[in-house]
Order: sequence, then structure tokens, then C-alpha cells
Amino acid sequence: MNQSNDEVAVIIPTLNSATYLAESIESIINQTWTNIKIYILDGGSSDSTLDIINSYSKRYKNITLKCAPNVHPCKRVDQCLKEISSPYFALQHSDDISYAGRIEAQLKAFKSDQELGAASVSYRSFWHQRTQVPTQSDEKVHAKPLKHSEIRCQLIFWWVMHAPTMMFDREKAVAAELRFENKCLYANDYWQTISNIDKLKYENINRELSAYRLHFHGDGHKHPHQIVREETLCKQQALRHFGFDFSEKELEIHCRIKFLPDGKLLCNTINECDEVIAWLERLLEQNKKQKPFDEEEFGKIVKDMIKWTIKRKSFIKSKRMRAMLSKFLKL
Repeated sequence: MNQSNDEVAVIIPTLNSATYLAESIESIINQTWTNIKIYILDGGSSDSTLDIINSYSKRYKNITLKCAPNVHPCKRVDQCLKEISSPYFALQHSDDISYAGRIEAQLKAFKSDQELGAASVSYRSFWHQRTQVPTQSDEKVHAKPLKHSEIRCQLIFWWVMHAPTMMFDREKAVAAELRFENKCLYANDYWQTISNIDKLKYENINRELSAYRLHFHGDGHKHPHQIVREETLCKQQALRHFGFDFSEKELEIHCRIKFLPDGKLLCNTINECDEVIAWLERLLEQNKKQKPFDEEEFGKIVKDMIKWTIKRKSFIKSKRMRAMLSKFLKL
């Protein structure tokens, strides 16, 4: 592809990100796709974040700092989208890393599909705690459903698109009135995907092209309860968006389902397993009547979850039986 065309704006929101920011910026500077403008949006940092940004902006003319103290980070991104003119824009967290080929791979996806509006990539989460010596160990690669129809089907179950690995066609995003500021601060990417799934075509690229850093100062460690509340809100919104009927009890059961890449569901008792199976069967029935999703595609996803829950139920039964037998033998 011609590097002189297709400028990409990479947006990096920051707030007291000095510990990891340089590594994040470097990962964008070192992309194989060089026609990039970097917009760093600071929310009023009090550490050395601004010093780091200024040192880079002096060396690289394509880096712009925008300061908006005490402004919601999603609102800063939305404001930046109004000001940029690049045909594509990508997101990057100030403590994450993009592999060198990320931007180029995403651009190729847009070039091969003129209808594509948003593209994400697979990423690896890793633990990085800075003590006296930096330590780093890989956790796991997070694969995602690839096709738009698969993404659409799975939105009711989990966080299908991952904000810091996403790229958008700006013109299509503006036409869809894409907004990152919504009812969720930490699950804003989940909410905006639900809001735009029928306005934009989404895709995940099946390549590990990003690394998501886990650390004690990250949102996941600082605000776990708020993230769970927002995830519940998003799942409720997704069920409503696609026309499913549910009670508060069924929503509680639905939110107990953790449809992760390993397909496991959190069931710790036989009763919980029975509740989950009953709810999943009800989802299949509702989808058959209302048809928000392709019946075969959705059926495979849900039936796989039912199979796993049945296996889980058998395991719990056998575990209970072993405990009873052990107790009996000790008598």
C-alpha cells in the first residue's frame, strides 16, 4: 500500500501515565505504517506525564498534545474526533503496546472490505508490576469472534470489541454518530459497540497485534466493582437492543455467564447449572421466534454453552459424591 495515502490518527488518552507512557508511544512510532499522526489527550496529569509527552513532541512533529484537565476521557476522545481530518483513526491506551504491524494490518482489512467501519485485533494480556526491577510474564491471548454476524451474536454475552486495539473509518463513524462518552466510563467500548452494531460493520482480525498491560494502577484493579456494574448494564442493554424479554432474575443468571475464549461458565452449584441451562434454552426459543440472529450461528454458540454447563453439573455431582464417600469411609 502507498504510505503517502491513508493517514491514520492514533488517539492516546492519558492521566498520570508516566510509568508506561513512553513504551506505549514508542510502539506507535515504530509501526510499519508510518503515515500516522499521534494525538495525546491529557486529563490533567500531576506526575511527569507532560514532560514525557513534550520530550517526544519536540523530536517527532507528528505528535500533538491536547490538554483538558478534569474532563472525562471519553469526552476528550469524542472532541478529538471532531477536530481530526485523517480518514482513519485508532485507539491506544497509555499503558498498552501495539505490535509493529498492527496499523498496517488493520488498514489492509479496510482496503479489502469497503463496507468495513471498525476493526479490532487479538491481544495478549500480561502482568507488569514495577518494583525495584520490572517483572513481566505473559498471561493469555484473547481471541475474538471474527465476522460481523458472530460479533453481533455474542454481544449479549461478553465484551466482544476491545477499545485500545480498535480502528475506525472516520467518515463512517461520524455518519453513525459514534460516541465513546455514554453511560459507562470503563465499559464504553462495550456500550458503543452495542449502540452501533447495526450502523457499522465490525470485524476482528485473527492476529495477536497488541498487548494489554495488567497492573495495580489499572482500572481493572482500581475499579472492579464499577466495571462489573457497567458490564451488567451493557448486557442488559444488549438483550433489550436485540428484543429479548427477561426478568430481573434471568438478568442475574445471564450476567453469571462468563463466555470467555475458553467457553467456561461460572456455575458452582447444581441449582446454578440448572438455572443457566433453562435460561439458555429460553434464549434459543426467543431467537427462533423473533430472529434477531441467524438461527444456526446463534444456536451453535448457545448449544456449546449448554453442553459445557451439563459437563459442569456432572463434575459438581461427582465432586459432591466423592465428598460424601470420603466422609462415609472416615466413619
